[in-house]
Amino acid sequence: MGTRRKTDWIQFGVLLLSVLTLFADSLIKSGKLMQQLEDLAKQQQQMENRLATIEDQWHHFQATHK
Repeated sequence: MGTRRKTDWIQFGVLLLSVLTLFADSLIKSGKLMQQLEDLAKQQQQMENRLATIEDQWHHFQATHK
């Protein structure tokens, strides 16, 4: 009976370790995903800033070439 209980605890430990490993892996992946989303948000902001600059230049060009 003692060997059975020891085997159950070992199996439980292995299962717990597997679950924790999967959880850690998902946290790492979600962290990478969040970083990618932050990078995309920065890129979007840069593109919006460039577009605003181009629009300003276009309006200036139109105003000076009437």
